Amino acid sequence: MHNHWFDVVGFSVSSDRRLDELKKDIHDIRHDSRNRNVGIMLGGPMVVAQPDLVALMGADMMSVDATTAPQQARGLIEQMRIRT
Repeated sequence: MHNHWFDVVGFSVSSDRRLDELKKDIHDIRHDSRNRNVGIMLGGPMVVAQPDLVALMGADMMSVDATTAPQQARGLIEQMRIRT
């Protein structure tokens, strides 16, 4: 995160076993990223079952499947540019 520019970082969440670590990782990515407006996407079965995890974890959006995720990531990049 320190050495390279990332527009979006995505996580797949399959269980609730490490949600505290995920929340910390998202916080650390935002803090340490060269891109201060990095977008964070969540996907996976746990997020589909509990969409409120997106806000609870501090992410920006969710994707329900891998086929739509790239298009959603492009949309998120545009949203993040508008915020600045």
